[in-house]
Amino acid sequence: MDTAPTRIRVLAQRDSAGTRVALLWLEGTRRVWIEVQEPASEDAFVAAVDPARALDAFRHPYPYLGRADDAPLLLAA
Repeated sequence: MDTAPTRIRVLAQRDSAGTRVALLWLEGTRRVWIEVQEPASEDAFVAAVDPARALDAFRHPYPYLGRADDAPLLLAA
């Protein structure tokens, strides 16, 4: 059996006032998340999102980073 490796796909990305936002998807799954990088402070955050709300999370990431049921993961401080 030949299985292809699972890949992470960048569905969308943008820069706004120095903040970088990316919407990512784990190919072949329903796993979608946003990554927010703040170069000025060197902070980076990740939050899983419901695929039905992925575009809204990409456009307005901060409410999704603060959800109590999906606390953001601080990648760098």
